Amino acid sequence: MKYAFIDAHQHSFSIRRMCTLLQVSPSGYYDHRDRASSARAKRNALLTQKIKKIHARSKGVYGSPRIQATLEREGEKVAIGTVKKIMHREGLRSKLSPKRKNPKRETAISRNLLTEEGDPLKPNQAWSGDFTYIWTREGWLYLASVADRPDRCRFVQDNGFVLEKDWNEPIGPD
Repeated sequence: MKYAFIDAHQHSFSIRRMCTLLQVSPSGYYDHRDRASSARAKRNALLTQKIKKIHARSKGVYGSPRIQATLEREGEKVAIGTVKKIMHREGLRSKLSPKRKNPKRETAISRNLLTEEGDPLKPNQAWSGDFTYIWTREGWLYLASVADRPDRCRFVQDNGFVLEKDWNEPIGPD
């Protein structure tokens, strides 16, 4: 790290002065500078090029698992952690691929009987409800709401909803 700083600023300051301030010997700096790259550094540089090429070829969609699998298919044995580390260092991230809908799959959508029959005028003629689930530190909570259509009067609780830890719990007036 210190040697990289000296390399980056050698045109602005004296190398001997920076070595003194950073408490490294000038001979150590020159030895580091003149030393050949290690086998790992060379391999990481080669992997970086390959990862960038695969990422670009996939138009940025591939993440580390797919890139690692592609490298393996191409004969490059590499751990997924190495691929993740290089991608992170190079700022490469996968894009989320667009969700594709299957036109052959038929979805079951119920008819809206309320629109066919018109809005109910009296209470207790039509009820509507919905539920959802929410992740909390304690686990999933299930939120349910039921309302009388004409006056939107909710009967579940005073605040109009109920939270349960089990979605099979019955809701309604006690």
